Amino acid sequence: MKGERPRRRLLHDEGELVLVQLMRVSEQVLKAFNDFFRAHGLTAAQYNVLRILEGAEGPLPQQEIARRLLVSRANVTGLIDRLEARGLVERRACADRRVRMVHLTAQGLRFVEETFEAVTALCAVLLKRLSLEELQALRGLLLKLEGA
Repeated sequence: MKGERPRRRLLHDEGELVLVQLMRVSEQVLKAFNDFFRAHGLTAAQYNVLRILEGAEGPLPQQEIARRLLVSRANVTGLIDRLEARGLVERRACADRRVRMVHLTAQGLRFVEETFEAVTALCAVLLKRLSLEELQALRGLLLKLEGA
């Protein structure tokens, strides 16, 4: 229209472009993992809880699981409720009655062990375009960003 200023396009900086691409890749990876775990009646977040417990040296309090997942304790409660209903984890009281320790059950451990190869194969498919050196460099960069 006459008298209107032409709209100025905002220029993207390199950081913004990188973060947008990182979000796109993240969405693709999450979708692939959620599709995979949906076939097993789980979400990727629930499987993450199982892997955290499997890799721990023993039971963990919910607060520690939340810290490792980078989510709130309230979010972990729902995840653990669903895993407990399936018999994959159980909560037990400890000396501090305010704290409930989360244990991986034998069934939960069996599930992690039985799906480990398929999860590893899915990772390989998602990362197949990268060489070992590129994977190592990417991991280093992501670790560097994690503390930002």
